[in-house]
Amino acid sequence: MDSPASATPASPPPPPAPFLPQPGRVNSGKAGAEEPFVLAAMVSLQAATVWLNLRPNLLLQFFYSPETLALTHLVTLGFASAIILGVMQRLAPHTFGYPPPSRKAALWQCAFWLLGAAGMVFHFWLERWIGLLWAAFLVLAAILWQCVNHRGVFARALRRDAVDWGARWVALSLVHFALAAALGCLFALARVHGVGGALLTAPLLDRLAAHFHLASLGWIGGAIFGYQLRLLPGTRASGRVEALRFVLLQGGLLALAGVLMAGAGEAARWCALPIAAAIALRSVPVLLSFGVNRPGRIEIAAHGLLLLLAAGGLALTFGHPAEDDERRLACELAYAYVALFGWILLTVLGTSWKLFSVWVWQERYAADLGRRPVPAVAALPSAPLRHVAAVALAVGVLGVAVAIVVGHAPLLRIALGVQLLGTLAFLGHFLSMARHELFGGRFTAPR
Repeated sequence: MDSPASATPASPPPPPAPFLPQPGRVNSGKAGAEEPFVLAAMVSLQAATVWLNLRPNLLLQFFYSPETLALTHLVTLGFASAIILGVMQRLAPHTFGYPPPSRKAALWQCAFWLLGAAGMVFHFWLERWIGLLWAAFLVLAAILWQCVNHRGVFARALRRDAVDWGARWVALSLVHFALAAALGCLFALARVHGVGGALLTAPLLDRLAAHFHLASLGWIGGAIFGYQLRLLPGTRASGRVEALRFVLLQGGLLALAGVLMAGAGEAARWCALPIAAAIALRSVPVLLSFGVNRPGRIEIAAHGLLLLLAAGGLALTFGHPAEDDERRLACELAYAYVALFGWILLTVLGTSWKLFSVWVWQERYAADLGRRPVPAVAALPSAPLRHVAAVALAVGVLGVAVAIVVGHAPLLRIALGVQLLGTLAFLGHFLSMARHELFGGRFTAPR
């Protein structure tokens, strides 16, 4: 795990270069409005985990139910998407060299996002489909607004004189996000008004799989892959290898979504092969760096789960378990659960503490540097809480997946309790950094 943090009475050096504006790029100062996105994400994660602990039987039944869909969107929209949108408000302008959006524009976009995401969760739960339709269109509007506010990413991605693969990953992730949201709006239109129903002839679970993979792997995964090229050295490769990974994953994902929506699910296996190859080309080198990459061990564990997911996805697309096997639906649910609560959450935990600690230090203590004692950046987060969160989340999520597959209710309750401990530790770790900004005060150097 990560090395313990410590505070020093002396003024520390500036934060590490990967988290600061790079030479020759725009120094944009404070971001537009990352705070409401990040706070909403933390609340959504805790609410979803408590919900699961109160209703564990949701994971032992057919997953296509209004309550399960509400819970799923609380995780995908309320937590994962919100925290990436919030981080993007600040990280993308610094990383890709363009002026950040105005705070007013970012706050309006955030209002649309929060209203739409909350509306989708509540209307799924209440089974009010007209309200769900309008909420889905609010979410789509917020995504398109994000694309406009951060059009600098697309400009950077389209440059030929200086190829930036990070920008290309992030730009395509926004495209996948818009596609997934548009597909969700089409589902809602067909449910409420029958519009577009003639296009939705594929089996229900195939359509859900297309929507899920565009959102989780295309949007969330694409954003993670793009930013990790800056933040996790083990993911970097030569231009040719990165181009190969990019083409394999993007081409395989679009083909997978297309064949699933066309009702040709039997061809999905040939789309899953290039996706799995792209993941292996990215994650295997990260795992091989385990002995030397001490600061990134949580991200390394997340890449291990990503490889596990790639193997599981291949097994499912190649018919293991078979379609008529009673374990098939349980395996599909376990696959999605490990993706959302395992790979994505561990990646956020392993990366966000570095970003948030630097950002809080910059806002709270940078002006005092050289004038009075300030804490080191590494002293802001809590290493013990981070370690507890990582271990409890990994053990809890894998335990939940096993319990889902074998249908063991007592094991499921225990594993969900362990996972709740991990999310509470994650919240405590976040607050250990945020308290410096939220509560102010003056740092007193230890004797």
